[in-house]
Amino acid sequence: MTRNDKIALSCLALGTGAIVLTCWITNPVPLGVIDPGWATLVAGLLGFSAIAYQTRVGFKSLRATAAEQSRADREAREHHAELARKAELDRELRTKAALAAALAAELSSAKNQVELRIKILQGNRKPFEERSSLKPSFKSMNELIPEAETVVFKQSAGNLGLLGPHLAYQVVDLYSKLNFRVVGSVDSLVGLQVAESMKQFEEFYEKWLEHHRQVLPLLISASKGTTEE
Repeated sequence: MTRNDKIALSCLALGTGAIVLTCWITNPVPLGVIDPGWATLVAGLLGFSAIAYQTRVGFKSLRATAAEQSRADREAREHHAELARKAELDRELRTKAALAAALAAELSSAKNQVELRIKILQGNRKPFEERSSLKPSFKSMNELIPEAETVVFKQSAGNLGLLGPHLAYQVVDLYSKLNFRVVGSVDSLVGLQVAESMKQFEEFYEKWLEHHRQVLPLLISASKGTTEE
């Protein structure tokens, strides 16, 4: 029984005693005789006291039960939120691994295309080096450089952030340079001018291959769920 319960019962007892005393003073009866009315009053007061006490105990128990239920509900919500957070994290990790694997495969294919571009440029450059007056039969360098397919990159652009800022930047940089297109024509160039232009493109793609050799291992690591800086 708590201190508040004891105080409440003491007040109730004092109140009951005061009512009995007041009624006895205003309507005294011999001490040896118990009037039925008095007996009924005392019994009613005692019954009321018992009911009041039981009601108080019941409400206290109800509050304790409600508090316990509230705590259990809160713990259940927190547990559910933690499970949802872990499920979302697992989903992101699986998406990241699948994305990294797909990009690694596409960039491996792009590497073969870039190597082919270099060979095309080298093969076409030699005649212009040998003949200073030779004019190109093509209007733009773009005609010698077939554009690479980047289906995975285009469809997954919205998920690149899962790779992390560093790797995502490296991947975007590779793809942007992969399909870099030249603005302008080579109509006004002849001989060594055309050869020099081709040489610059060869060097551009050689640097791309070097960059590719640095980024591909990072993508392969990410596809396996690890990080390699």
